[in-house]
Amino acid sequence: MPFPYLGSYLHNISIDSTVIAATFFTSDFNNSILYVSTDLNSPWKYIDSSGLIYGLHIHDSTIIISRANYIPGYWQQRLCKSSDMGLTWDTVYTIPDSSIIFDFHRYNNKLYASGDKSVFSSADNGSTWAPDTMPTYCIYNKV
Repeated sequence: MPFPYLGSYLHNISIDSTVIAATFFTSDFNNSILYVSTDLNSPWKYIDSSGLIYGLHIHDSTIIISRANYIPGYWQQRLCKSSDMGLTWDTVYTIPDSSIIFDFHRYNNKLYASGDKSVFSSADNGSTWAPDTMPTYCIYNKV
């Protein structure tokens, strides 16, 4: 499968039963580009390039990303959700401590977002989030 954007660096990939999503950092590392493909043989479709996308999760064709946008003086970190393959996005959580969310883990009907300072969880497929702790299973699963 060819990379859709020459001069970019693959950062993250997430796969569910029908969709592959990938984020790429631009060559200057000042932006991210999100692409999706509906199977291994179809071409990548450009979805989004606003802000830096650090974490990526896809489940049942719902895409959840952790996005950072620069606001003069600091980076605002948010969790954003799209239920229509990236046509529209909703900010579902603004991260209060400027933690950068790198990974998403699904365990016991909960979705966990883990970062450099904090962990958050959602019991409704990413519509609402709350501070939490990481289950031991998720930690060992990543090692």
